[in-house]
This record gives sequence, C-alpha cells and structure tokens, in this order.
Amino acid sequence: MKQYIKNIMILILALPWGLLLTNCSDSESDYSDDNAYPPPTVELTSPSEIDVVEYNSTVTVSAKSFSAVGIHSIYATLLKMDENGEYEEINATERQRLKIDTLQTDMTLEFDLNVKVNTREAAGILVTSTDVLTKTAQKVIPIKKITKLPSQIFTEPSDFPVLVPDEEVSLSVVIRSAVGIKSIKHTLCNKVLGDLKEYTTIPVSGNPLEMEFILKTVVDNKETNGIKIVVEDIEGLKEEKIINIEGLEGVDNNVALVFNNIEMAPEWEHSTEPDQPYIFSIEGIMVQGVQKHVLSLKEIKGYGSKANSVDFAFINIWRNPSFVAVKNRGFSYVSASRINGGPIGRAYDVNDWIKPAGVTTSKTGFALIPDDKVTDLGIDVMMENAASDVNTFEALNVLQSIVKSIAEGGADMLMQRVNASDGYPNDPCSLQIKDGTYIAFVTEAGKYGVIHVIEAANDMDALVAGGCKIATPIGVVGSQGPAYSGAGITGLTYDGVALLYGRTCKLKIVVQK
Repeated sequence: MKQYIKNIMILILALPWGLLLTNCSDSESDYSDDNAYPPPTVELTSPSEIDVVEYNSTVTVSAKSFSAVGIHSIYATLLKMDENGEYEEINATERQRLKIDTLQTDMTLEFDLNVKVNTREAAGILVTSTDVLTKTAQKVIPIKKITKLPSQIFTEPSDFPVLVPDEEVSLSVVIRSAVGIKSIKHTLCNKVLGDLKEYTTIPVSGNPLEMEFILKTVVDNKETNGIKIVVEDIEGLKEEKIINIEGLEGVDNNVALVFNNIEMAPEWEHSTEPDQPYIFSIEGIMVQGVQKHVLSLKEIKGYGSKANSVDFAFINIWRNPSFVAVKNRGFSYVSASRINGGPIGRAYDVNDWIKPAGVTTSKTGFALIPDDKVTDLGIDVMMENAASDVNTFEALNVLQSIVKSIAEGGADMLMQRVNASDGYPNDPCSLQIKDGTYIAFVTEAGKYGVIHVIEAANDMDALVAGGCKIATPIGVVGSQGPAYSGAGITGLTYDGVALLYGRTCKLKIVVQK
C-alpha cells in the first residue's frame, strides 16, 4: 500500500508537466507517441558484457539514464535463457533497485547497482529504467561463463519419514560437477548438534563430471535427524546436502534443542532488500541446503523448501503503521504472530515476505525470569549445562510457573526498555533487559524455553540526554514524520531510535523440542 501511494504521488507530481504540454498544443496530447514523448534512455558505462564471473560473486553495474519527464524507477536483475533461447527474469524479488529521492523533468541519473550472481542459470543482467509515463528502456549485459560453480547433489528420496533405528536405509544419489568430482563422503547428523559419526567415503575414480550410486547406511544413533552428503570438486570447492529424517521409531522425542552464539539484528520497517537476521525459527528453515534458525526476510522468502514456521523476532519498535510514535519504544522480543500487529506494525514483512513463502507465524509468550527465581530454580546452572537430551527437556518444565502461553493471556512482546518514548515524558521508564537477563518463553505447541541474553543490543547513544527515554529522530514533527525505510536516505537524519536498526544482541537459547 505504501508503494502504491508513493507511485500515485510521483504521477501527481508529473501531472503539471503533462498539462503544460497539453495547453501548448491545439490537440489532445498523445502520451503513447514516442516521437513527442520519447521513452527514457539507458547507457551502460561498465560492463557491457561479462566474459567470466565467479558463482556467488557480486557484479557492479554502472550506467546512466535520461528521461525528459522524470524517472520513476531503476533496477537491475538476473536473467536466464528460456527453452526458446530468450532471456527471462530469474527472480523478481531479488531486483536491485536504485533509491530515487527526487523527481524532475530533463532528469539524468548516473548510478551503480550491485548484482549477486547466485544461481548457475544466470545468463545475463538486465538494467531497466521506467519513466513516470511508464515507458521503459532496457539494456542486457550478457554473462558468457560462470566459474566456481558448486557441485549439484540430487537424491531420491529427497527426505525420509520416520525410520526404524539400527536398520539399513538406502537412497539413490546423482552428483554433477562443472569441473570434476574429487571426493564424496557421508555421515549421520543432527541439524543442531552437527555430525554424529565419522564420515564414510564413496570411492571416486578419474574425477568424473557426473556420478550415480546407491548410498546405504545404518541409522544407529538416536540423535539422528539427517544424512549429510559432502562433495568436493578438483578446485577444492565443497558442497553439502542434508537429507531430512522425520524421526526414529521408539526413540523418546522429548529432547531439548540448544542454540549457542545466536545473533539477531532488527530490520527496517519497509526494506526492499531485507537481509538483517531478525527472525528466529525453532524447527529451522533450509537455506541453500543448510538448516538455519536465525533468518532474514529475504532468506525466508527465497528458501524454496517445504513450509516451516517462525517463532519470534527481535525488532526495533518506533511507531505504528500510521507513523504515530508508540509508548514502548526501542528493542523488543516479539511473538511471530504479532509481527504485523499493534505497535509492531510490520504488515509489509508478513504480507510481502513471510506469507508468500507459506511460512507460519507461531504464537510465542514471554516473561522475564526474576533474579531470585533464576537462582532458586537453578535456571542459570541448567542453561550452563544444557544438552540435547531428555534431562534438559524435563528441567525446562519448571518454567510452567513463570510464563503463560498467549492463549492463557501471556505477553506476546517483551521490551528492552519500558515507556521509552520521549513523546511520553511524564511516564517512568525502566531498563528491564540487559546483559545476563534470562527470559522464559512458551511456544504455541506448549514447549518451554529460555533465552539467556549474553549481550543486550546497545541503545545508549539513542537516548535522550540524561535519561532512559529513546529520542525521536531530528526532523520528525510531533509524533509523525518521514518513513525511515532504510539507511542513507537523502534528507533524513539517522539519530535517536533510527540508529538502532541492524544492531545485534547475542543470545543462548534452549527450548523443548
């Protein structure tokens, strides 16, 4: 909706120019006439074609665009060849857009856009400029060759249902390499604990470009939830794939998951390239063959696997969707179910990134654990010695007396500072989450967990002088102002609460599975 309003405003700004031309003519203006109203131009300054580029490297595209009526948008995107040998866009959600801060006639923009060549299908880069009359100019930068391509690993089946422990399983494997296969190995693994046994090597002879074989293994470790295959090519590039195992028959699934060295960083409210890792998923989401639990919106939308769920987020709260400053401001731990609600107001994140990927936003309840309870219940000792086992699972049950689920009326958000908006100067503000704080949470499925805040995110330089309140950015009139949707926007001052995006907190998380 915000983007729609922005587009309308741009067209309104361009309207006087069009009316002026109409008044100077004896007949009604025909905007489709390219002679009278020429489309924009795009001139590439570098590169005009790419002979060789490494996989996953970034290409900087430099160009210049001119429009007599004003430029509405400019972006670069990756192209592939379709079955007819024609270029087509690979993924519109990964378009690299130029932020345009002003609109004027006889407009020339010189720009650089960074495009990551992150797919083996890439055959070119498209640069597109569109004016306010929706006329478009495009230039294609052909990509002739991609090097350092990782090996491809295909398996049948792609994952396993519940298996019988200590029985042999087999799967068909096909591996393809662009340069030659050097080695193949596999092991049982746990997506949290890592590898569970020594690797078994598959013999490779003559560095072939393709190999097909039957992999057989015995699932003889009760912690197993995956089979990992690792392939190295003759240039030393490694690629791995984990074949998921849903569970093991007769094995007690009441275990705890332990996540060490977790870092989360809040994202902008309306980012076009959302790459801050601000969302946490207990079960995890597969991203390019790796099970990830701390995710950016970009990773959630682009992972391309079966639907999973996310549980909570670490957010910088400033104002609601109407741009009105809220009373509880600054860093907060928020239930995934509330990302698009109340003072969080991030409907854009849910509607444009999370929902299209088919990911569920789970309900998670929070509560601070008082210092005396941490000691009395032995939570600090339990967290220090937490393991992926049934003992830790059972120890977490003590949290039933501390935290309520959302269905039971529990809190769906927990602020680092309470009443921290400088728009409410008479309300007492308090800091409740700092280094060493313990937070209890309970999932929608009734599983209990603890967040140990090893290092709280730093907000000290965003405070009002001499107080606990977090300052409104300079230039914001009253409780409303321009939309801070990303860093470095011309005309906006990044101070106060606007400083806090991207700053990390460091956590240890233990939760019942």
